[in-house]
Amino acid sequence: EYDDDTWKFNLAYDVTDDVMMYATYAEGYRPGGANRSVGVGETYDPDFLDSYELGMKSTWLDGRLRVNGAIYYMEWDDIQIGFFNPDISLLGLVDNVGEAESQGFELDTTWLATERLELTLAYAYNDAELKDDYFARATNTEPDAVDGQDLPFTPDNKYTATARYTFEAFGMQSAFLVNYAYTDEMYNDIFIDDREKMDDYGLLNANLRVEGDGWHATLFGENLTDELYITDREDGLKPGQGRTFWVGGKYKY
Repeated sequence: EYDDDTWKFNLAYDVTDDVMMYATYAEGYRPGGANRSVGVGETYDPDFLDSYELGMKSTWLDGRLRVNGAIYYMEWDDIQIGFFNPDISLLGLVDNVGEAESQGFELDTTWLATERLELTLAYAYNDAELKDDYFARATNTEPDAVDGQDLPFTPDNKYTATARYTFEAFGMQSAFLVNYAYTDEMYNDIFIDDREKMDDYGLLNANLRVEGDGWHATLFGENLTDELYITDREDGLKPGQGRTFWVGGKYKY
């Protein structure tokens, strides 16, 4: 049985009519629980998060350009990590692996280049590290994860670039969108002896939407370059979705 109070404080200041700065402090809490195996203990404790953020939201060029950004720092205590280790149990497990820190910044901007062309760019940098040595079993003499290693599934860099163009064809409103999303390399596991590095990758996607009177139809293309990328390397190679096309639509009557 667990309980906790969480708090959030926010201060915002309008520098001008078009620029706003803010500062936020927030707490996070996840309750503990029970494992279906005693491999790492019958139960695990809650974890707690303290988050500090300083950011800006702004518009420029008479509203045609939007620029938002934020820097942040987070402290985790008793961070919960879910994992699968057949040497301990054939069931998924959750354990508290100690303290961790995450810091970075985010930036996104949207520019209305013309009345029909909209360009968007978003970038995020995140440095997330374990701050304690972790022993999966009390009898272990060597740590299973070490102070300073990256947390699993936390790429340092991610960005997306999107272009959207609207036009009229044959009396119908249409829009064409192309998007490129990049994900940096990352590790797939907390256990330092078992984890593997997943290579970075970029995915190119596009869609064409046509809208008529009471209906619309959309043609989607995903991973157009047929990039081979890995979503997980636990228990074997697991590639992501290859080049895919599909059609969707809606009709009102």
